[in-house]
Amino acid sequence: MTDSKPERAEKNRQRRLQILAATLRVLRREGAGVSTARIAAEAKCSKETIYSWFGDRGGLFAQLVLEQSAATNAALVKAIGAEDDGFEAVLTRFGMALLDLLTGEASIAIHRAAMAEATADSASLGAILQSSGGDDVSEIMVSMLENARSNGQVTYSDPKEALGTFVGLVMRDTQTRCLIGLDARPDGPEMQVLAEQAVDRFKKIYGPVAG
Repeated sequence: MTDSKPERAEKNRQRRLQILAATLRVLRREGAGVSTARIAAEAKCSKETIYSWFGDRGGLFAQLVLEQSAATNAALVKAIGAEDDGFEAVLTRFGMALLDLLTGEASIAIHRAAMAEATADSASLGAILQSSGGDDVSEIMVSMLENARSNGQVTYSDPKEALGTFVGLVMRDTQTRCLIGLDARPDGPEMQVLAEQAVDRFKKIYGPVAG
């Protein structure tokens, strides 16, 4: 008995996800210079299957970027949680989640691949990384900032600029130093300290006007 079209589509989707998971495992172990043949061996498929579904190695990495970006954004949305916890608590939790995700093994492996592929393949993974990030997250955080401004907790002229400032205060050069191997990723307590420091600095920049 042959599979129906929906069943075949689901099997193909699951197989594509398995290939992407295998790609990430190889990138974590062996770095961005890994060959398509090595990925195919890890995924237990042929190179032809990868070429058929993803086009080339650049296309495979590009799809991996999109899948991981979606997972990262979903994790950040979950980390934000309810605003009932208080403005500073939400900011701190968001900052810790951001640090955790962007210095994790998956993120570092993918960003290193993007750096390596920038001049090697036609697909610009850096551009995909930049364009695939966080519309849902931004909308939630901007809404929270707007509420905080309405309540007199912060003052700013552009909420997106304020959000970008907070992200910069949280991340500093931490991800870059992890990428080039200067530092190990922060542990949980260090992430909390970095996030809390970012909230304090954010408040100094965007705190309510006195008087």
